Amino acid sequence: MKRIIIFLLFGFCLLFLSVFQGCSTEEVESWRTERALYFERDVFNEEEYIWERVDTALISIPNYFGQNEILHYFKINLLGDTLSVDTEYALVVVDSMSTAKEGMVTLPDKLVFHKGVVSDSLVLKVHEDKVPEGEEYTITYRLVPNEHFILGYKGYLQVTLRFNNRESCPPWWKNDPLIEDVYLGKWSQEKMEALYIATGGISSFENLGATERRYYSLQLKRYIEENGITEKDGSPMVVPIY
Repeated sequence: MKRIIIFLLFGFCLLFLSVFQGCSTEEVESWRTERALYFERDVFNEEEYIWERVDTALISIPNYFGQNEILHYFKINLLGDTLSVDTEYALVVVDSMSTAKEGMVTLPDKLVFHKGVVSDSLVLKVHEDKVPEGEEYTITYRLVPNEHFILGYKGYLQVTLRFNNRESCPPWWKNDPLIEDVYLGKWSQEKMEALYIATGGISSFENLGATERRYYSLQLKRYIEENGITEKDGSPMVVPIY
């Protein structure tokens, strides 16, 4: 009798373990097949030792010489297994946080997160000819779930682009003291235009190393001297690099 009871208890334990293992495997597989997206919100600036927001951006169209269409890239990340095929995701415009008019900013024909990667880019295109001179606008996009993706971390689901058609000192010039003190001197729209012409299309020193910055600054200085370029009021256009 004892043997029968022990045998039955042993059998029950095996059945319980098999059911438990089956449920656990099913839950793990379900989680692995569910994917979520979220935007990169902060990056660490090692030079200034601070965190910087990257889910908002500002574009001043006059600083992009010769470009009728200005591109901006927002980083978007994947939670879950990487994809085996390129897969579409979905966005909506947040009307309550947007003032942009139709046609000012456009998205790609298809919003695709590419296969085999954990990070991708949302590309926004600002159309210069659609933005009135002197005006500023805002557009905010928010991720929404679809048949392929659920939503990722709360607070990381939207991006905002501010853009204007005003003359203004770009952040890469204004926020880096070396640009003014060592390389280019004080900002002006006329100097920006001269830089673009002198260097054959360079309109930003962002992400350039010291050697490249010096090279392009010297090109600008030489161009100013050879062509007698001045500021708008006729005063000398000064570039401190030597």
